[in-house]
Amino acid sequence: MPGGGLSIHAVDARDGRPAAGLRVEVFRRLESGLIEVAAGRIGKDALLRAPQIEAEQEKGGYEVHFHAGDYFAERRHADDLPPLLDIIVFAFEIGDPSQHIHLPLKMTPVGYSLFKGDP
Repeated sequence: MPGGGLSIHAVDARDGRPAAGLRVEVFRRLESGLIEVAAGRIGKDALLRAPQIEAEQEKGGYEVHFHAGDYFAERRHADDLPPLLDIIVFAFEIGDPSQHIHLPLKMTPVGYSLFKGDP
């Protein structure tokens, strides 16, 4: 993948499949507050397709909000407790705008793993 930009990948680890339909928002953090950069839903390929984030981003602070509570509430199994998670917020800094940042999320109704991965 060329330099710069973000890629977001989300998997429903409970069911072992892409988290298709998971709502995701990407924000830039400024002193005045959060400015939305992109929003959308994870596709059947487990990726957020948003041209706004695929391009090189500016240096600075960002947040990605994953709406896990809504996702799991819509997909409850008969024996599930209500989801523990609501919105997973991942705050990070872009220090080098030419570097690509890949964010893979693995989640269940009660926990998650999210880190900077290899694109």
